[in-house]
Amino acid sequence: MALRATDSTRWQLGARVQGGFLSPHHESLWIMVDRHAWAMELHAERPFSGRKPWHGNFAGPRWGIGAMWLDPGSDVLGPAFRVLPYLVLPITPGDAWQLESRIGWGLGLVRDPFDRVDNYKQHSIGSRLNLAVQLAMVMRRSWGPHALEAGIALDHLSNGAMQRPNLGINVITLQTGYTRRLGASAPVHVARDSSGDARRMGYFVMANVGWNEVFPVGSGRRPVISLTGSGYRCVSNKSSIGFGVDLFHKESLRIAEPDLADSPATELLQVGVHAGYNLLLGDMALQFETGTYLRTPVEERAAIYTRVGMRQHLTPKLFANLSIKSHFFVADHFEIGLGYRFR
Repeated sequence: MALRATDSTRWQLGARVQGGFLSPHHESLWIMVDRHAWAMELHAERPFSGRKPWHGNFAGPRWGIGAMWLDPGSDVLGPAFRVLPYLVLPITPGDAWQLESRIGWGLGLVRDPFDRVDNYKQHSIGSRLNLAVQLAMVMRRSWGPHALEAGIALDHLSNGAMQRPNLGINVITLQTGYTRRLGASAPVHVARDSSGDARRMGYFVMANVGWNEVFPVGSGRRPVISLTGSGYRCVSNKSSIGFGVDLFHKESLRIAEPDLADSPATELLQVGVHAGYNLLLGDMALQFETGTYLRTPVEERAAIYTRVGMRQHLTPKLFANLSIKSHFFVADHFEIGLGYRFR
């Protein structure tokens, strides 16, 4: 069945204004909050071509890039700037009104990172260059070449525990924006995915490597190796759910727990189980997994961990992985690796 997208193939330019607050997700961050946060963003968007089957599953998805200046409302943190490619995935189809989700990841700069002499009260981020992530839910009203939107957004900055401190920045805002299409409308006709793959089960194994740093500050980065086995079942042409087992080996545990300094490698092993959800975008999948430890040699800050990232299929069987593992918004380590699908 063909679906008519509500946008055109033309570029769209716009601006957004956001206002909210810096979320003190750790008790040590309360002293950093001085005022409300606000941000301004300029962005450019363009609908996908409509040629790939997954385009029809979302009734006209778009992609874009945004440049944001952010005042997180903290004097010791200072302003931040980020550039972020993103996806816009409509939830409800419509020519005039659409409920949309926006998911993006890119790079951000923090003006005033932690410094043990000049900025020791800044407990959130120890590096100037960081990963930037945005999750947003907006309602969009379109007429002719114009569109207005309003919604709520979460902006996150973190270095993935590559350098301590790294509690990260989470800014929650209400946002409004205006977008204008350039040129005349050119409707896109897309076909809904009818591949028949929607109820298949897939089994995956994945190996990753990463690095992290633990306290004390300046202790240095240590390697992290992880191995994951999982099974996922597609519940629609858009998504799949599943379960899996994780093995983590972190050399930084020798620093975090001095009693493990001379222990064999097997003593550093962490074992966990997770449940997950994948958002399917053709050869790419966005992954969201939550797990708990069955075995760990040290008591983590939280018994629950999460993994957020993306998997890009290089062949029908082989895929690349890029993700970040965290404990309740506090990054534990980045992961980059390869995986294989058995079915």
